Amino acid sequence: MTQLKRSMQEASRYSIGTLVPGKGIFAGPWQPAGGLWHGRPAQLFAAPQDLVNASGQQHFKFHEAAIEVARLQNWHGHDGAPREDFIFEEIVNGTYRGQWFIPPMIFLSGIDRDHRPVFDYSLYKNKAVGAFAGTFATGSKPYSYWSSTLSSHGSVQSTDFSDRPDDPSHIHVWSAPDFSYRCRPVRLEVPGFGS
Repeated sequence: MTQLKRSMQEASRYSIGTLVPGKGIFAGPWQPAGGLWHGRPAQLFAAPQDLVNASGQQHFKFHEAAIEVARLQNWHGHDGAPREDFIFEEIVNGTYRGQWFIPPMIFLSGIDRDHRPVFDYSLYKNKAVGAFAGTFATGSKPYSYWSSTLSSHGSVQSTDFSDRPDDPSHIHVWSAPDFSYRCRPVRLEVPGFGS
């Protein structure tokens, strides 16, 4: 058995949708391109609920969502990351502490900014699996969730979680940063890299 296969099995010790105390809901193993982390796959966890601020607000403009995530303290066992764009750099240099961040499109919908499918364990795909079931807004507007991925036009990308057929044209949305959507923070754990 190859080292990569053993590492993927280690990262997959939980079933998709399992609520793991102190970690979040297991969303799947993730191995970044480019051989980062010496071939060790990360474990992707999602918060067991949508982001909510102190006054109960659940819909945010993008910059508001980023501020609210950064303010999180011991939320489901972890703090929020002040800048999600540094997460991967922090993982590589060993300073990442498992903080919550706004998911990129890869984790949210399984596609990259050019609409190519690149990840099999997206939150959208598994929105009704295990502990994820019933936790996403799928029946009332707005249906969309923020990603941290910018489009080539400078807008922020989001994913529509409505109960439409699984058609990529329905889940990939270009959004102006001043629209108000929900946010489901995620976090990574990389064995041996400070998380």
